[in-house]
Amino acid sequence: MQVGNKRRIVLGGEYTGPIVVKAKAKELGIDLADEKLNQVLNSVRESLQGRKTSLTDEEFLSIITKVGYKGFGLCEGREITRY
Repeated sequence: MQVGNKRRIVLGGEYTGPIVVKAKAKELGIDLADEKLNQVLNSVRESLQGRKTSLTDEEFLSIITKVGYKGFGLCEGREITRY
């Protein structure tokens, strides 16, 4: 029997850095290459400007797709499990 919550990484705030972005990608099963990390990070920071909420998993996956990263095996329509 498992007790407690599963750890979730939240992308929110102006201080979101590369370690958090890489950890969030890993949490979603994405091996984010270093050469794409800065592009994803800049897009995440742009998306977070002026927001009072963090990015959802879907928004994060959308950013990764827009950057042109194709190194993950997600199929279209895949549901993200919410905890």
